Amino acid sequence: MDWIVWIKGSLSSALGWCEAHPGIANWLQAIGSLAAIVSIYLFALFQFRRARSHDEIDRIRKAQELALTLVAVLVGFKPKIEAAITNKAKSNRRTKPSVCWISCTF
Repeated sequence: MDWIVWIKGSLSSALGWCEAHPGIANWLQAIGSLAAIVSIYLFALFQFRRARSHDEIDRIRKAQELALTLVAVLVGFKPKIEAAITNKAKSNRRTKPSVCWISCTF
């Protein structure tokens, strides 16, 4: 119960000081308005950052899904690509460049 008496005493002395200074209410109102504006700005800023973070996570997940899909497709194409490379190398060894020994004059 002593703390209730202490709060009442402190509160009454603070109210008495505020009544003795007539312009203090205007200053407290201005400071409160500024504090409300700053707190709303910070709230909106944190909300925006959080939403952007969630968007980044979604973008990364979509990229990972696409990469996994592409890996599966590319693994399927690997034998075909290797066969095409070996066939190209074999066909290049067999054929020699054709040389035309006939000169054309106009």
